[in-house]
Amino acid sequence: MQSPATHVTLKRFVCQFTTGTVSGSPYVYIKNTTASGVDYEIDGVQLQKLTPATTTYHSPPDNFETDITSYIWPITSETISWSTTQANSPTHSASVATTSSASSGAYEYLSLENYKHYQVSFWGRLDSGTFSTLQVGYDDGNGVKTNCLTGQTLSTGS
Repeated sequence: MQSPATHVTLKRFVCQFTTGTVSGSPYVYIKNTTASGVDYEIDGVQLQKLTPATTTYHSPPDNFETDITSYIWPITSETISWSTTQANSPTHSASVATTSSASSGAYEYLSLENYKHYQVSFWGRLDSGTFSTLQVGYDDGNGVKTNCLTGQTLSTGS
């Protein structure tokens, strides 16, 4: 059994988007759009389909934390691992160690439906310092990206 993580202040992020035509392998992303090489934590990632009814589709905290590598993937050459030092949920969060490449972060393949309204939510915190270039959105599986949050601030005191 794992020890409980230190519960620190993580900031809640929520955004909504409506899909167009999706195919292939659509995904949701959480990334830093500048080339800064920062490390940050994300926890409790959820996707809800808001039309026609609210249904939680993926990553309630327990499933998310069981094996993050089967859900969350690096966008470029980031390292994604468990962090037991900070979390919003019981034991740990996903630690995203970004590179100095712009638009580095994490993504998760999801089964999205055409022309549906979704909400993405998660908790986040920066390991040190601050940046105001957090971006969240989805890729329709054809390489077309749609942002639902841009220019968001993430800091150690989030």
